[in-house]
Amino acid sequence: MQWTPAGGAAWTLLALRLALAAAAGPALRERTAWGQRMAVAAGVVALTQFSIGLVPGAYTLVKLAGRRNAALYEELA
Repeated sequence: MQWTPAGGAAWTLLALRLALAAAAGPALRERTAWGQRMAVAAGVVALTQFSIGLVPGAYTLVKLAGRRNAALYEELA
């Protein structure tokens, strides 16, 4: 079995998504200013991983990047 660029990119994106989500989790719980941006970045990276990451990525963007929800998050923080 040989290494392919597509396979390497998939593992790199998965590792990046996990790192961003792991950093965003506690930040969202504490309602920090950068937590929402970190979670949106994790959602965007998740969108690149078709079928597995598409639904969680879209849900994250709808919940955190929507105008109404973003205003609510700022109000709570």
